[in-house]
Amino acid sequence: MTRRKNAVCRALLALPLFTLGGCVSSSNYYTGRTLEENKYSIGFGADDIVIKSSDKSLSVSKNKPFVPSLAGSYGLPWRFEIGMRYYPANVFEASLRDQVNPRTFDVVDFSLNLHYSIIFGSYSYLRYGATLSKNIREFEPYVHYSAYQFVGATSAIFDNSFISGSEAIYVNNNRAIGFGIALPLKSAKLFPEVNYQYFGGDLTHGLWHFGIGVRVYPGTEGRSQ
Repeated sequence: MTRRKNAVCRALLALPLFTLGGCVSSSNYYTGRTLEENKYSIGFGADDIVIKSSDKSLSVSKNKPFVPSLAGSYGLPWRFEIGMRYYPANVFEASLRDQVNPRTFDVVDFSLNLHYSIIFGSYSYLRYGATLSKNIREFEPYVHYSAYQFVGATSAIFDNSFISGSEAIYVNNNRAIGFGIALPLKSAKLFPEVNYQYFGGDLTHGLWHFGIGVRVYPGTEGRSQ
């Protein structure tokens, strides 16, 4: 048990190196409702404005105020939506989302989400999950869940990192749950979002992330989310 806890702590210490570098994203900045066909949005994200460890014995330090990103999304037929996001830390993310419920079903909105991220010069990873939201007079609270599957991430990649020797804990064992709310603005929406990133089923060791995203919907009043 002690050995396992030490491995988790080492992996937890390494997490800021990835998250603050924009490598392993936990944020979404969208609700369960996808864009209408042929509609599009452009956006900006500020990840890790605040980042805290669940274990008070571990300190999390930052050398920058937040991790910026640029994003864009486009609505496809059958309630599909494609998107992209670029982090200046040499990370590119592409996404495909499907709103499961019909537009006429307005009790809740539910989407299945698939993200593929490339970390240039290193490895890539899949992030897949779901988002559930509710439109309450144009205010849309939402919750989401994501799991991670690393592609081409071998133990050799982490030889010089804090998680060397504990790849089984970190690689392919990351999870993230989050909560946010879409706040309507003129032709835009603001997305304050808090996420908790943890390992497998162990909710006691993880990191809290707080960020804010903005999505602008040209030619609309922000209702085509």
